[in-house]
Amino acid sequence: GLYLQTVMQYPAWNAGLTMAPRGMATMVGMFVIGHLYARLDPRLVLAAGLGLVALSSFQMANFHAGYGQHELMIPLLVSGLGIGWTFVPLSASTLNGVPAASLANASGLFNLMRNTGASVGIAMSRKLLVRWGQAHQSRLVEQVNPMNPAADAALQGAQALARHGGADPFTAANQALGMLYGLIQREATILAFEDVFRFAGIVALAILPLLLLLGKGRPDPSAMH
Repeated sequence: GLYLQTVMQYPAWNAGLTMAPRGMATMVGMFVIGHLYARLDPRLVLAAGLGLVALSSFQMANFHAGYGQHELMIPLLVSGLGIGWTFVPLSASTLNGVPAASLANASGLFNLMRNTGASVGIAMSRKLLVRWGQAHQSRLVEQVNPMNPAADAALQGAQALARHGGADPFTAANQALGMLYGLIQREATILAFEDVFRFAGIVALAILPLLLLLGKGRPDPSAMH
């Protein structure tokens, strides 16, 4: 949602509509896996879910400003399906073997840890987004100098556009610098988002070996409630 509003300049309503299929895919994924869970190895289900999350993250790392709304929805659908596939086996595996008398406390603790982890992940993503955005902006600014033909051409074009709008030469030069800096900021933000998406995909793949620590048993899905 943040990407859609900051980079794609979507209004909140359009961003919500674009993100809605992700939530629906999560519900569908949870519903399907909930019915098939007793027949499947939970480790395989988790691996498939994490694989879809990683795939969608790498797809989102290739987003660009020219993407249409329907093109943006495809990776979001894949991500939602993968999240749905991880919720069911993760919840059931966590609560498997917990005595009935302690199930309510265990479920509450699990939900607390899950929400805390989600909050930490969001905070870390925002921190990385700002830090990597600043790093990309610094590198891009270094390329804006009279010795760079592309930067000089962009600056001259912006000045011509400003003069065409009626600005005097001095004002046109200042407006051109402002437009160029705005382009740099936007490009730095796009590159930072790409890095964050790619990092999320790598994290999802890095979790896969940890699935070997789970048992082969198929916990009772009723433990998730």
